[in-house]
Amino acid sequence: MPALSKLFAAARYSALSLAVIASFLVAWLGCRATIAEEPTAPQESKGPRQTLRERIAAGDYEGALQSALSSSDSQGRLDMLLELRGGGGLGGGAQADFDSLMELIQSTIAPDSWEQLGGPGTMEPYFAGVFVDSEGMVSDLESIPTDDELTALRRTTLARQVDAGTARHWSRNSPQRKISLRQLEQRLARSFARGEKVDDELLHLAGLYRIDTVVLDPAQRDVILIGPAGGLRRDELGRWLSDDGRTAFRLDDFGYVVRGSRLGETLGCTIEPDDEHLRDAFAWASSQRSLSDQTARELAGRLGNSRVQLFGLSPASETALLVVEADRHMKRVALGDVPGVAGIPTYLQLIANTPELGAPQGQLLRLWFAPRPPEVTSSEDRLAFAIRGETLQVVAERETVADKAQRRAVGGDPRARMLADAFNEHFDRLAVEYPVYARLRTLYEVATLSRILELAWPVDAPPLDWGLLAEPDLWASQHAVAPQTVRSIAVHERHAMNGKRLDLVAASGGVSLRADVLLPQLPEPNAGAAASRIREIQSTVDASRPVVRAHWWWD
Repeated sequence: MPALSKLFAAARYSALSLAVIASFLVAWLGCRATIAEEPTAPQESKGPRQTLRERIAAGDYEGALQSALSSSDSQGRLDMLLELRGGGGLGGGAQADFDSLMELIQSTIAPDSWEQLGGPGTMEPYFAGVFVDSEGMVSDLESIPTDDELTALRRTTLARQVDAGTARHWSRNSPQRKISLRQLEQRLARSFARGEKVDDELLHLAGLYRIDTVVLDPAQRDVILIGPAGGLRRDELGRWLSDDGRTAFRLDDFGYVVRGSRLGETLGCTIEPDDEHLRDAFAWASSQRSLSDQTARELAGRLGNSRVQLFGLSPASETALLVVEADRHMKRVALGDVPGVAGIPTYLQLIANTPELGAPQGQLLRLWFAPRPPEVTSSEDRLAFAIRGETLQVVAERETVADKAQRRAVGGDPRARMLADAFNEHFDRLAVEYPVYARLRTLYEVATLSRILELAWPVDAPPLDWGLLAEPDLWASQHAVAPQTVRSIAVHERHAMNGKRLDLVAASGGVSLRADVLLPQLPEPNAGAAASRIREIQSTVDASRPVVRAHWWWD
């Protein structure tokens, strides 16, 4: 009974630990006796579910887990993993859940003593940049409070050296890290079935921060991702970042994008001001003879909050918070609410610098993050693909606000296009300054991957099974409150040009991601130098793969 030996080995830290363990053992032994006394109904043949339950009853938890992992029936496999995790089927108290017991002891008795827990490392950093209150209102976190005990604990934790072993290796530099999606999913499934928290190595996909090459292995029902990884440092907000502004892929983001791509859904959000409030604010701003701090406060009250609408994402997921924060921050940069980077002017600066275009009246600036098809090159056999170029872009449109809260789309605004072009041209620098953009970029890269696999997986091969990777709601971290509203973003500034006057600019828009827009169709097979390079990379996969295939990443 390996679980028991682990518990007794851990109990050396505290006498109280032994008392707690003893009480659980009494319940466990009684549970096993009950199971042993129950008659087993005769079965004509054993199905996977019966085999699973027999192994659980016999205390062979690892054998039961292996039975679930080896099932070729996707839904049956998921059901068995849920059963192992305690999601149903076994009945109350039939399974001795030692992993949960260990987690309870480690989190309540001398936490600093437990190697697996890592002491203060049990604290998960809250998503950086925004905070959602109990009413669903999204607010900015401009800085970390210094007088909060949890903040001090988090800083102490993040300042600790990364533990020796695997955790240290995954954060190191590698120009060409390889990840097996099949083995990645198996690793996730094991953690899920045991009720374990997704660790940093798994959560951040072993430090992979760009997908350069995708290799299909239909015989093994596997896909290998190849790209640079590591060279990451953890900042005070818990984000793993590279010096050039890249952020590692996150497993929860990966899961939501894969699921949305498979279902043909659009992922993202919109942030829209209330139409009535918007019309009232525009009318009031136009009636003011002068500007002051008082008028700015009055304007904020009249605008009210903007509504957040999410699609394709669990509202309480960190991925949902990501798209909301990225979208709102981009609008704040556009209107000068927060500083951008050199080369990205604010919209008002563009107005001042282009007087010949006049002053638009009743301006609602709409900016979107949208897909930008990258350059994809295929090997001759269409089993390997190289991905180059940017996968997202900022696009602009313009609306005016008329009477009766009617919003009317108008012709293309050259200033809005200039602003969008500036964002796109200097996006790399923006991502270094504000890592939220670097993480948003990874969503579009995963969508490109998912679309390649949808189009390129051989029809005569066993189907590609994403397994738990496409079920993020089951294992991804969820917040208690979903984002519902944010403070409306607007500026009140007066410009008189060519007989027109600009009083107010407000921002709206959102994030839109569809995999089929990123890659409408596969490229033609390439027989040139690019294909030769792809074949060269493809040939290194098996040559460098660890002998133990259960290891899901390697260099």
